[in-house]
Amino acid sequence: FKALTLMNINMDESHCRVLGAYSRPDLEIVRDRCKLTSAGTSALAEVLGRNQGPTNMEFCDVDNIVLADGLRGNSRLKSLRPCLSYDLGVGDQQVLAFAGALRENKGLVDLNLDFCWVSDETWNAICDSLKTHPTLEVLDFRVDFTNTTQAPVVLKSRIQALTDMMKVNT
Repeated sequence: FKALTLMNINMDESHCRVLGAYSRPDLEIVRDRCKLTSAGTSALAEVLGRNQGPTNMEFCDVDNIVLADGLRGNSRLKSLRPCLSYDLGVGDQQVLAFAGALRENKGLVDLNLDFCWVSDETWNAICDSLKTHPTLEVLDFRVDFTNTTQAPVVLKSRIQALTDMMKVNT
């Protein structure tokens, strides 16, 4: 068979390792809204580091900072829509971890980052990390630019960072 979708499943370390061992280049593995234990997330990061495991992850409840480490050098995971924290401090840390990992990622084609509140440092870091990404084709930023509490100068600098990224990454 060609595709396996796992939805709303609680997964531990052994599940992640088994799915990694049985993954193959012609098998699409989708994890949708799965919840991973701490050890499961660590195992998933290891599996991704070996270019095994899922090809698509959407809204999975994982430690995003640990998951981000598995993206370094990975070329198997093609689509990622992480479930980011709405807490500004935690969300910033998660996005910064992804920004650092994406500099070394080799295969992500579709990235969807749904966040409304990030610091300027985080915004610039994610835009900067994507400037030279070799395979990214779809980038979905769900950011609320209508937030009236943001000064026009902030909005201008964020749009500038985004356009600078798009000028380089064609």
